[in-house]
Amino acid sequence: MEVLVVGGNPGKYSFKSLQYDTGPAGDPNPQVPLATLISTGPGNMKPLKPQDLNRKAAGRGRVFPMVEHVLSSRITQERTFVFSENNAGDKFCINQCQYDMNRVDTQVNVGDVETWTLLNTSGEVHAFHIHQLDFAVVEINGVKQNPTGLQDTVNLPYQVNGQPGEVKIILPFTNPNIAGEFVYHCHILEHEDAGMMANILVLPTNPRARRQILNRVRSNRQPHTHAPTPAAPCVPCSDSKKHHPG
Repeated sequence: MEVLVVGGNPGKYSFKSLQYDTGPAGDPNPQVPLATLISTGPGNMKPLKPQDLNRKAAGRGRVFPMVEHVLSSRITQERTFVFSENNAGDKFCINQCQYDMNRVDTQVNVGDVETWTLLNTSGEVHAFHIHQLDFAVVEINGVKQNPTGLQDTVNLPYQVNGQPGEVKIILPFTNPNIAGEFVYHCHILEHEDAGMMANILVLPTNPRARRQILNRVRSNRQPHTHAPTPAAPCVPCSDSKKHHPG
């Protein structure tokens, strides 16, 4: 977490995390004091201005897109991901699958810009996080958002009266440096460790580089040790759900 604080008049200030409703099945998250900030000395004659924080870095362009570029991009594919858990709260899944390091769950190409709909069918909040890139949040529970920047984590509201929490995001897979395999998952440690994580493979458009990455991914795979499992609220992924990179 990064925090920018503009000092006030001399004195002590309490810095707190506020209480947050994680849902009827979630863990308690009360207000917690994080720090005491002490402001002393003379004031700064040249205070930081908001526009100083909004300067665009040179050369960001397509590698590090700005939010307005992401929102105006042509969408190449739309996907839906369901975040769920079993009744005991000890197994967590994405699209009915617990994590398997030997499985590719999602495959995209460098240059793609996708819309993902993230559904939470459980009674507690999940925190969606993806490595290697940032995304724009465009809708939460049917309410259009006006994103002012990109982010790499977003909370998925819990299900209410049988209606899943829903978040829509736009992800730009435009940086060629992210080609390869990485993960997306719930950022709550207990949830990702209990299965709520998946692998994504981003392939370059260059045929030779594409073959090299595919060969490396295949060579790193180990034989599956679990047998196919029938569909259930939250189970290891069956053979019918496995994705073979290519």
